[in-house]
Amino acid sequence: MPLYGIDPKQSHDWNEEFQVVQNFPSENFVQRMQRDRAVSKVYNDFLEAASAGAIALIEGKIVPLNPNEPMRQHVYVFNQIFFSYAVDCPTHYRDSTSAEANPSYTQSNHDLTGLRQLQGVGITDLYHLATCLVNYCGHRVICQSIIPGILNNNDLAS
Repeated sequence: MPLYGIDPKQSHDWNEEFQVVQNFPSENFVQRMQRDRAVSKVYNDFLEAASAGAIALIEGKIVPLNPNEPMRQHVYVFNQIFFSYAVDCPTHYRDSTSAEANPSYTQSNHDLTGLRQLQGVGITDLYHLATCLVNYCGHRVICQSIIPGILNNNDLAS
């Protein structure tokens, strides 16, 4: 079950790929077009993998990293993507202007909107993770490329 859908020959380091294409030169129109095309390709591949992973974890085909926690607090790593549920916290990040009934949807929407704003600023040396939201069967899953070194146990010992 832990190897569900994993193709070892197709393993991606999504964060590395995303950061590399983000750093492509963009001094002129042609370079910007090439950069944008490369970013779009990597991000679309990430979206496809994230969607497949989110569906698999909601269907119970992937084992969580923390199985002893309540289901809504489970986190997963699958195909080099970090998954977590958008958690309902009615008292946190309350949006009085939103008509949405689910506060976790509002919070995750605001997180993604903020990330899009940071991407649009275009500051060099400002790095962010590839991130998306997947809605499936009444669940919302936050999918992110993995922060380099965060899952390396050797870093925790030092």
